[in-house]
Amino acid sequence: MLIAVAVLLLAYPIAANYFANIDRGHAVTRYQKDIKELAPKVVAQEFAAAQAYNDGIWQQQRNIPAKLPNYNTILPDASGVMGMLNIPAIDIVNMPFYHGSNDDVLEKGLGHMKMTSVPIGGKNTRAVITGHSGLANQQLFSDINKLQVGDYFFIQVLDRKLAYKVHDIQKVKPDQVNAIKIRRGQDAVTLLTCWPAGINSDRLLVTGYRTAYTAARKAPVQKRNFWNYEHIVLMLLGLAVIIIAYAYYRNRTRKQGGRTSVEHEETQKN
Repeated sequence: MLIAVAVLLLAYPIAANYFANIDRGHAVTRYQKDIKELAPKVVAQEFAAAQAYNDGIWQQQRNIPAKLPNYNTILPDASGVMGMLNIPAIDIVNMPFYHGSNDDVLEKGLGHMKMTSVPIGGKNTRAVITGHSGLANQQLFSDINKLQVGDYFFIQVLDRKLAYKVHDIQKVKPDQVNAIKIRRGQDAVTLLTCWPAGINSDRLLVTGYRTAYTAARKAPVQKRNFWNYEHIVLMLLGLAVIIIAYAYYRNRTRKQGGRTSVEHEETQKN
């Protein structure tokens, strides 16, 4: 009974993350379907509005008055998804991100931080995508601390696919807002999570600079998350099954050996 309870407790985070990924997969499927159905003219209009928003963010950062378009009208979609993130090194595949970074958004996935550039690429931009780490029921950004300079991540917004190469990784205090400011001439995306997991006193920033998409996709991937919770638990469960099976086999063999010995002695007596 205790073993069964222990197995269930260990397996819960894996199962919860699995079902959360299924829900996110449905949202991504709807998003991809919506993209295919958009007329080229509509796509162009959405990118133009997003570019206007980014231009306004850049101007405001330089203390130049600028009127921003309504944030929630930028890259809208019926599914609620703004775009998708892929990080091959830590097995993040088509993870959707949504408008804003409030609790409701971050409970269902990743969020785009308002008042930062939207991730459509272009000079003088720095989008910030944020997500929880260390949750019991979702993986999300739990492994981005394992990324290294030179790793790649990929973003898709509408039909535009972008690649970014990790350039710097830093830990800052929550009030160090300058750490996520746009750098003149750069096309950057920063992945942000609270750090350390469960304490959340700092912010971990993983920033990538835009690079050629095709070459990045062809680059070899160095897996960074082999020793994550899921892999460790699965290995422990596998080891437990082997030990239990071996103990059962030894016990059964011992009993059979005992019966054979008794039968042999009785035969000799007769």
